[in-house]
Amino acid sequence: MRLAYFPNLPQNPYQRLFYAALAPHGISARPLEVINDADLRRQAAGPDGPQALHLHWLEGLIGEGSTTQRLRCIISLHRYLRTARGLGLRILWTVHNHQRHDGYRRVDHWGQRVVARAAEVIITHSQWSAGWVQERFHPRGRIVVMPHGNYDGCYPPREIGNAERALMLGKVGLDASRPVAGMIGAVRPYRGHEEAIAAIHCLAGRVQLLVAGWEFNPGYSASLRQQAAGGPGRVAFHLAGIPDEEYARLVRACDVILLPYERVTSSGAILSAWTLARPVVANDLPFFREFLGALPGAGLVAPARDPQAFAATIEQLLAIPAAQRQAAARAQADRYAWDKVVLPVVTALA
Repeated sequence: MRLAYFPNLPQNPYQRLFYAALAPHGISARPLEVINDADLRRQAAGPDGPQALHLHWLEGLIGEGSTTQRLRCIISLHRYLRTARGLGLRILWTVHNHQRHDGYRRVDHWGQRVVARAAEVIITHSQWSAGWVQERFHPRGRIVVMPHGNYDGCYPPREIGNAERALMLGKVGLDASRPVAGMIGAVRPYRGHEEAIAAIHCLAGRVQLLVAGWEFNPGYSASLRQQAAGGPGRVAFHLAGIPDEEYARLVRACDVILLPYERVTSSGAILSAWTLARPVVANDLPFFREFLGALPGAGLVAPARDPQAFAATIEQLLAIPAAQRQAAARAQADRYAWDKVVLPVVTALA
């Protein structure tokens, strides 16, 4: 089978890993650079034209503007999908987000509904998400639960040594002799940095926090710095774009990765942490409850919006010996190898 997919986000290794895992099953994929009826007809008419259309993140199809502007985009999307079905193309949708992280409007639901009603196969990354799609859209097509795969092959395999870790942490003002919790990745409000900082203040220096990643909103970052400076905890910031190699070094410099998200549909952050053999503490949200469960050493779920409870959960995890935590996290990553997780999708497309 030949797939055409949109959007193409090469900076995120998810698509590359996903389609590479499908290739041994005779499923090839190439990106669609534009979305319009004429281009789709032209491609479908060729001898190597796509046999299926796979949509991922829908924000670019629904648009970023006013409600009226988004409605126009949704009408165009409906026509495009009708054209695709008329050409005999199968339609797939992977539900990465139940709603966009920033700038969500109620009208976005109608864009999702258009895609859900047109899709023959809908891929979700959890049973909880599958139930949400079923209840919200009652799709005609098949819902397939495919866990998010790990990031093997994306990061250097080498662990960092104690001297290298001490040098890295010293550059940002952290003490390598004390445990370090990390929030590594884009610094955005939905990820709950405020709760992480509040939890670190509750720990009063027993655990430090490293916040590193792309600065999405300078005003938001400034408010985090102000909050960090107003309490007894030690918080360091490294706000910059982070290449994959540096990301891996920063995660490995941490003892635990924090995920105090306000909301989540799926999370590559868990798999990246586990791939790099680091455990996680996450807020008590449906996805995290399902994905973490009872995993001694690899991760724990903490009550949401309760910094003291979150702080206690961090200490509970850190009480487990480091070698045991890291081995448990890496064992979880092995469970989610891409050649395993794609099998439900392969079956659905057979």
